[in-house]
Amino acid sequence: MYPYFGAPPRGSEVSISIDAAEALVVAVMAFFGAPFFVLGLVLLGRGALRDAGPIFLACGGLNGILGLFLLFLSLQAGGGVGIAIASLVLIFATTWVSAGIVAMRGYDAAPLGSLGLFYGITMVPFAVFLWQDPLGFGRIWLTMNAILWLWVFFTLPLAFLFKVISAKVAGWSFLVEAFITLWIPAAIIIIGSVVSPPFNLP
Repeated sequence: MYPYFGAPPRGSEVSISIDAAEALVVAVMAFFGAPFFVLGLVLLGRGALRDAGPIFLACGGLNGILGLFLLFLSLQAGGGVGIAIASLVLIFATTWVSAGIVAMRGYDAAPLGSLGLFYGITMVPFAVFLWQDPLGFGRIWLTMNAILWLWVFFTLPLAFLFKVISAKVAGWSFLVEAFITLWIPAAIIIIGSVVSPPFNLP
């Protein structure tokens, strides 16, 4: 079985351990949960944006490396939905590296709004693609996450560019999604509570 990566080309000797792939996905989800959580607290007034910058940079940079590794494995195994997943990881990594630079430079929240608008739009084709891919339960789970991430990114321009919602709405959105789209699914994979997790593809 080849999680995310699809079946290898005929005659290929590529072999991917599903345990290793799941461990890599868990690491990505856990690291991305941290900046979601921290930004949520900052937007709720529980910290300074500038102080959160190093966390954004560290998590974004580390997940950029993991995303490149996922992309490499996917290409070696013949492509498939793994390329889309790796690209999604790299988009998130770029998001948090950019957010870290904005925070550490001491800019106001307007650049975060612009970033959120751009990355929210990028979630639309991912949601469409993931829904069309025959992944069983994984299709539903991944598409739902893409839609939730679309919303959470859009809360930034809605709060800081268009000012139609409060920063607290964005803060609670990031805080909640840190758990329901990242940390809790990662914990489920670790403890094996799901018989056929969305990563366990035939």
